[in-house]
Formats: sequence, C-alpha cells, structure tokens
Amino acid sequence: MPENFTHDTFSTEQYHYDVQARKHPTTVAVKSKLPKAKVTSNGLKIGDDLFHHGITWNVRTEEIYTPIYNDLPLAGKYHVDFAKQFTYNRFSPRHGRWVQPYPVVPLPELAMPSFDPNHNKTWAECTDERAQWVKSLLQKESNRKIALYYSGGIDSLVVLISLLKALDTKELRERLTICCSMESVIEYPVFFEKEVLGQFKIIDLKMGTVRFNNLINQGFTVITADLGDAMFGTEVSTQFYYTFRNHAERLGFQGRKMVSDLLEDIGKPDAHYSVYKDVLIAYLETPNVYSMPTKNRENILTPGFGEWYYNKLDKLAQTSDYTVHSLHDFFWQIIFNVKWMHCSCRCFMYFGDHTHNKPLFEHTRYINWFQSDDYQRWSMVNNNTGQKIKGVTASTYKWAAREYIYDYTKDDWALYFKLKIASFQKIAPVHSYPHAMDIIDRFALDTNYSVVRHSDPGVIDYIHHHLFNYNELL
Repeated sequence: MPENFTHDTFSTEQYHYDVQARKHPTTVAVKSKLPKAKVTSNGLKIGDDLFHHGITWNVRTEEIYTPIYNDLPLAGKYHVDFAKQFTYNRFSPRHGRWVQPYPVVPLPELAMPSFDPNHNKTWAECTDERAQWVKSLLQKESNRKIALYYSGGIDSLVVLISLLKALDTKELRERLTICCSMESVIEYPVFFEKEVLGQFKIIDLKMGTVRFNNLINQGFTVITADLGDAMFGTEVSTQFYYTFRNHAERLGFQGRKMVSDLLEDIGKPDAHYSVYKDVLIAYLETPNVYSMPTKNRENILTPGFGEWYYNKLDKLAQTSDYTVHSLHDFFWQIIFNVKWMHCSCRCFMYFGDHTHNKPLFEHTRYINWFQSDDYQRWSMVNNNTGQKIKGVTASTYKWAAREYIYDYTKDDWALYFKLKIASFQKIAPVHSYPHAMDIIDRFALDTNYSVVRHSDPGVIDYIHHHLFNYNELL
C-alpha cells in the first residue's frame, strides 16, 4: 500500500486488481481452514451481549450450520433460513419486538431517537444543517480532513452537493477528498465533470487496494451515505411493486382477482399493508429453505418461511412507536429499524481490517451522514406524504432527495430519470482474496466495539447454545 494514494487527476485506464477478489466468496471452492485475522477478539462467553451480529450463508457458515440444522428447534431453523434468503444482510433491532437467538443491545451511537409527531424540518433543512455540522468540525480542528465515499448515486450526490454549498472557502474545500471509481462517474458523468474533476483530490478506489482502514490510518474522517435507503425505504419494496402481478398470480384465481382489485392501490397511503398479506407471503417465500408449511405430530400446521417472516414484520409494526400503515411503510421499517445497524457498521465490519473500533466513535472519525436525530425524525413523520416515493415508479423513489439535487443542478434528467442503483458496494469492498475470506469469518460486534470472528475462542459454542435454546417464533 503506497503511503500516498491520493490522485490529483482521475485515471480512466484499466484497473489492476486481484482476479480472485472479484469472485463471489461463496463460489470459490475453498473448504480448507480460513486464514485467521492478524488481530482477533477475546471471543465470546455464553452470557455475553452483542451490539450487532450477522448470520449469513457462505463457505464458512455452511460448515457451521449444516451439521446442526436438522436438530435445531423450529425458530432456529427459521433463523438459518433467514441467512439463506437474506445473505449479506444482518438484522439487529433498534426498537419494537423482534426476537432473535442472540442477546443484542443497541449500540448507543446508533440508537433510534424518540418519535416526534411535531417534527417539521424539511429534507433540505436537515441536509444543510448536517453540512454545517461537518463544516464546524473542520473549523474547530485544523488538521481534520474528510474522505467522502462518492458512488454517484442519489444519496452520496445529496451529501456532496450539501458540502459544496457549505464549504465556501478554498481552505475548507482543500480538506475534502472524493473517494470514487469509474462506476461513480458513469452514474452521473455531467455532474462529475463539472463539479468534481479538477476541483478536488480524488482517490480512485479501484487503483490498488484502498480499504476503509487505509483511509482512517491516513488521518481521514470517512463520510458515507450508506444509510440513505433507510430514510426512504428498502429496495425490497420497489422490487415487490414491479413484480406484484407475478407473485399475486401464483395464488390462482384469488391472486388474479387481487391483481385487478389492488394493483392500482399499491401506492395509495390509505391502503393498509395487511390487505396484501397473501401476496406478501408469496413474495417473501423462498425455495431451498425450510419454508413449506408442515404439520407436526399434533396435526398443527407450522407456517412456512414467508408467513413466519410476514408475521414477524407485522409484530414489529405493531410494537414500534412510529406509524406503519401503507405497503411502503411495511417495507421501510425493515431498513430503518432492524437493518440500520448493518448499514451503519458495514464499513468497519466488512470493508476494512479494523478489529477494535471504539475510537471511530469516540473521535468522530467515521460519519454516517444520515445518522442524525433530525434525519431520522424526518423519516418517521414523512411516511405517506409523497416525500419518499410518489406512487410506485422508480423515477419517484427518494423524491425529497431528488428535489434537493434539482435545486442545485437544475437538471431535469436527474430529477425524473436518475434511477436508484445499488452502487455503494461497487466502491467500498475493494479487497484481496485473503481479506475476502476473512470477511466471511466475521460474526459480530461485541459491546467493546470489537469485531468477533467465528474462529475466535468460544464463538461456535456461543452460536450452538443460543440456536438450540431459541424457541420464540415472534
């Protein structure tokens, strides 16, 4: 790793990378022992709490869960199935009822603020105030410099535009570095050429191996917009809207009638999510897992995975203090509540080599842009106001953010035609093959802010104990 990996000009030449690193880790036929990390945690004891945990399906976890799967209680089976269905998503609750096998306590810095029905700040106000807060950090500390993960997507575009407005002197702008790749340029080339190229130092994240911890070690404060989806709702919802007819028609005559009755009502806020229960279950159902409804010895029907997951989300909606009413609300709560921790911790949990992460929070070295009380309260009070999505079309998703961008660029294309693309992962997880294999060994974040791996002392026993004693379905 070169000492100075900041490039004053952006190169469009062929990137150099480890071919093995470009392969999905689960497709690599490696069943040998995974390489241990250079620094590991002290492991886990049975009674330990966690800040966050992951259960994913990959080369490592398949070796752990397959031998015990058939002997697990039903709730344990569902939890492993959850990994198969939502691999690379880690769900940890922040509020409401969401039972899981491991004892998880909220990470204080990522706690959900109380619901305020009178919160009336606009998206633009929340955004501009956040930029002023970052500006104040730079003004207070003359040696602080910012590295912004810029994917070119809607969320990182909002962040960059707000910083362009707030950092109004040459000295302040010189302390902002843009971390991006060619994919970032492709997402919005006109803006990149006009506002970024030649204006800021650029770190090309595809040139060499530049990971999260490299930026931290170089003295950068890293800003990510990875929580942008949590403000507006998960992609699971938009995918459902586009495939609604297919899932409904799987239900036969009842489903076809549902299509004709409800297809036009998907985007209406007065249509309660429970109206779509049957088609939601069909959508959430998945093959190749313990998902089919079965009867036990007492002839009691056990719900399939889709129905179990629907009921779990329904319980979450009923026990949280924000309002969940429409279909979009139903999906929004997934990423705003139980997936928030995953998005917040993703950089240091999976995209870098840091094991002990408390200093990141103590010294504000890692900023999730949308991790503010004002932003979160904006999200809680703006369900069904037309600020998150207008109808169900892709061109209206993240409408408030689109309007903020338009106010700066006056670009009709960006307002009406820029699509939501899962772009953050294209710029963040640049790693070598051994690093990729280490990532799939990472299991949790303990209450000391340390990454815990499956290979650490006591972790397998911890997993077995909690899965075999996990009996609460909802």
